[in-house]
Amino acid sequence: MKEEILFLNLLRFCAALSVIGVHHFETLLILGYLPSFLHVVSPLAQYGYLGVDLFFIISGFVITLSSEGRTVGQFIKARFLRLYPLFWICITITSCIFVATSTYNVSLAQYLAGLTMVPDLFGKYAYIDGSYWTLVVELKFYLFIAILLALRSFMDIHIQKVAVVMSFLLAIHMVFHVAHSTSIVAILFGIIFSIYWTGYAQYFLAGILFYGVYKNKKEKYHYFALLLCYLSAVIQAYNRAYATNNKAIVILFITTFFFLFLMLSLKKISNTSFAFLGEKQRSIIVTLGAITYPLYLLQGSVIPAFVDMFRYFLVPSSVAGALLVIFMFLLVLIVNKIDFYSRLLWRRGKEIV
Repeated sequence: MKEEILFLNLLRFCAALSVIGVHHFETLLILGYLPSFLHVVSPLAQYGYLGVDLFFIISGFVITLSSEGRTVGQFIKARFLRLYPLFWICITITSCIFVATSTYNVSLAQYLAGLTMVPDLFGKYAYIDGSYWTLVVELKFYLFIAILLALRSFMDIHIQKVAVVMSFLLAIHMVFHVAHSTSIVAILFGIIFSIYWTGYAQYFLAGILFYGVYKNKKEKYHYFALLLCYLSAVIQAYNRAYATNNKAIVILFITTFFFLFLMLSLKKISNTSFAFLGEKQRSIIVTLGAITYPLYLLQGSVIPAFVDMFRYFLVPSSVAGALLVIFMFLLVLIVNKIDFYSRLLWRRGKEIV
């Protein structure tokens, strides 16, 4: 039984809400679907894209936990079942919405390529939903962990120690990287970091290291490596910030992410499993964490579709806002249940065989 840290479910859900905020908050506020008093936080909505950065730290932590005690085959199967079946459901819904609303012309070939989660491997095909690019970054991280697990079967490899070495290499790359350099070192670092993790390696590495600290592997070089990851994250986020962003606020968000995980890892945040809550309240938090993935996958297509439908039928804005939340929640809940029961049936089928 893997550890249950429900605090991570809340962080994951908040990260998903922040992504929804950057995509839809301003529109929903203007339409009156959100309470007018929320206009005071409107300037912060533009920083919602940083929720992706938080997602990647969470992923580094959780996937390291998930890999414990598993062979490479078990790890790959578990990750495949967690990502792909639900993704297939969501990309099908998204494609149908885009075609039905004439928002985006999705060809059968693009849809089939999209089912792989890496459509650009097939040439000209783009992501059906722009948000799906993060899944490719996730897949590359899973491949990295799978390689380490495969090597660990016949070598004495510690994931945290590998992460420490990678953090040092990353820091060197971030400081001394020269665009279009033809040196062997620059090309090697470029392959490892710029291409392999498209500029987000520091977050996954930080998640791995934070989990090491959480498991009482508190060697001093772990903290130094975490500092290097933090500095790399700040540099990357600073350089990636949009022209309208206040870069001080960008750095504040990144600092908050690292601080929260440091407190979690050092067990300074008490009751991260929320044992003090009743079973019903804890199940709500579990549900929020579970629906985060379909919510992230569907928000780009479903929210605009619902908005267009409400406007077409002249639904009052105050009512439409409530209906949007209800419909969206029910949809992701249904999709998540379909995924859950399909995986349950698959496991039972395997047991029978």
